[in-house]
Amino acid sequence: MKLYHGSNMAISEINLAKCRPYRDFGTGFYLTIYADQARRMAARVVRLYGGIPTVSIFDYDKKDTSELNVRIFDKPSVEWAHFVMNNRDRNFEDIASTECNLDAKYDIVVGPVANDDMALLFRQYSKI
Repeated sequence: MKLYHGSNMAISEINLAKCRPYRDFGTGFYLTIYADQARRMAARVVRLYGGIPTVSIFDYDKKDTSELNVRIFDKPSVEWAHFVMNNRDRNFEDIASTECNLDAKYDIVVGPVANDDMALLFRQYSKI
């Protein structure tokens, strides 16, 4: 299976030390099955940080996941929303909870990534 990563530079090797924390699924290297989504992300990254919009392509073999801890969200749900909010929350303290990935307990997380509208909704919800 082909997976795509949009950035401001070509990525030939994944280096988790260069990944930013407090993202939807925790610190990690984000990939998509959609080349167009990766192109849009590359353009966004260039607007924020400069560089050249670049889509890197990775081959992925699902058979290699048998020994990995995988969390799958088929669609947005209350459980997914709490997971994303907890990973984005710099003050979230229950790191061992299965409802976050701040300690990198999941090797792979599959699911939708929140857009800016969802981020606003999460902020409003967390103030209640």
